[in-house]
Amino acid sequence: MRVSILTYIFPIVAICVLLITYTSAISTTYEGFDTPKKPILASCPKDSYVFITKAGDMDCCANEPVGSTCSSVRCTLSPEHDSIKTCISLLQARFKDSELRFCTESKPSYFETQTTSGCFRGDRMPDGSPADGATDICYFYDNQEDNYSKQDSCTLQKAKENFKCPWNNATISVQDGSSSVLICKSITGSGIQQCGEDKTLMNYLDKNVPNWRLTFDQSQKSQFCSIMVSSIAEGRDPSTYDWPV
Repeated sequence: MRVSILTYIFPIVAICVLLITYTSAISTTYEGFDTPKKPILASCPKDSYVFITKAGDMDCCANEPVGSTCSSVRCTLSPEHDSIKTCISLLQARFKDSELRFCTESKPSYFETQTTSGCFRGDRMPDGSPADGATDICYFYDNQEDNYSKQDSCTLQKAKENFKCPWNNATISVQDGSSSVLICKSITGSGIQQCGEDKTLMNYLDKNVPNWRLTFDQSQKSQFCSIMVSSIAEGRDPSTYDWPV
């Protein structure tokens, strides 16, 4: 008897983000991606060395400098000079990139501290953490399991924001457990249709049914929402698609 993949989920009830930490950063108030961030950097980025050049500029070296000489200047704490970008501009670019890639519309602002990183709405403190009054904070965890199981995970919340159901008038829910799965469900006169968001469903199966790609019937591909979206749009049988990766 063929068993739906999702039946493994209901009875039982994340891209590690690399943390590159800066020691001091602050920004002005902002509400969305388009408002520029203006962090003030007081010291060199992590794993770099501050040194004073012969011209009196305070630069940051990627390796240990020899006197006032550095073979690989990373950025400068002084105004930009000799085509060397300011450390502030590098921090701004990193925060902007992280916001666009990892944060959600409801939590558009990225933060980093010595111990954690995440997204939120509000201002940043000088140490890079959310200021008092910041709301809707989520976090990036250092392992896939936590990123796809903890409800305050930015990875899980981003997946939910980007989740596309294949059916109209469908509902999206989070199936809690050791690994949360985003479920799309549609109830019609012909019955119940449901599928899971690819990454959360695969994370669950990889943990609980390690050989699922080998043991599940090809028809079970319909339990992945991305396959159903393509199947409906292209008029193809779900079993003709490759398993998601």
